[in-house]
Amino acid sequence: VFNTPNPRSKISWVNRLHMAKVALTKDNQPGWLCIEDDGKTKAPFWCPLLACRMSMYSSKCQDLKPAAALHTPVQSSLLGISIASTCLAQGYLWIGSGREQGLGQVDLFSLNRSAPKHVKSFQVSSWVLCMEYIPLTVREEDDVDCPMDKPGDSPIIVMGLQDGSIVGYASVDMATQHLFIFKSPREVPVVCLKHLLNVLFAGLQDGTVTIYTRTNDGKWEWDTPHLVKVGSASVETLLAVDETVWASCRNKVTLINVPCFTTRTFGHTTQFFRVREFINTKYFLEQKIP
Repeated sequence: VFNTPNPRSKISWVNRLHMAKVALTKDNQPGWLCIEDDGKTKAPFWCPLLACRMSMYSSKCQDLKPAAALHTPVQSSLLGISIASTCLAQGYLWIGSGREQGLGQVDLFSLNRSAPKHVKSFQVSSWVLCMEYIPLTVREEDDVDCPMDKPGDSPIIVMGLQDGSIVGYASVDMATQHLFIFKSPREVPVVCLKHLLNVLFAGLQDGTVTIYTRTNDGKWEWDTPHLVKVGSASVETLLAVDETVWASCRNKVTLINVPCFTTRTFGHTTQFFRVREFINTKYFLEQKIP
């Protein structure tokens, strides 16, 4: 029997015990470091650890190609320990996949167990290319006239599909409710999504960023998007930094300010370079086009 001074210290102790057990498994020996580096055979405590591995699809769906993954936090208080008090995996993992000319599929995995468990699968109209999480909208205390069940009161999972569809699902733990579906302009494939300050940005394959705003009552203005042309090729990626969304297209980066949507563009002097990925330190990675 172990006595701890408070519940938080108990949670911390249990977390470290669990992580120590994971670190001793075969997959984490010698960890992320080579033995030749310093002679150690165990990875330091701060190194990422492989908790488990499992197949994403059944034998009947091995031809599916995953293209997007998204983690959503736990919403139900019935699951016990809150996210803020534990370093163990919690929440749900959404995997979006599909086939070139077929239906798309979304698989939902629960991370609230000792090992991830597949809990649900459902199909969508086309290959899922990207996903974005729109968190719960918190109402102001003095907003007495606001209805409790308005659309903005639940987290939303938004998916961009190859056929140009943008699909939204309300998500509370394992329950999924279809909220909306609409098409991008000219039904161009939606390759990336980003949410910032109640605004949804969708990067399209033709180099356009479509911007959808939200009214005070939680409704999205799907019919009147703002359009920002950032290039002639596909939008590679989107990144939210403060009140600005960074959009990359080949060797150019366009900064879109929220909420006025003014833009500023800069780029690499060599056209054979393109910005493939952003990181949150406000720098970007470059990769030469093969």
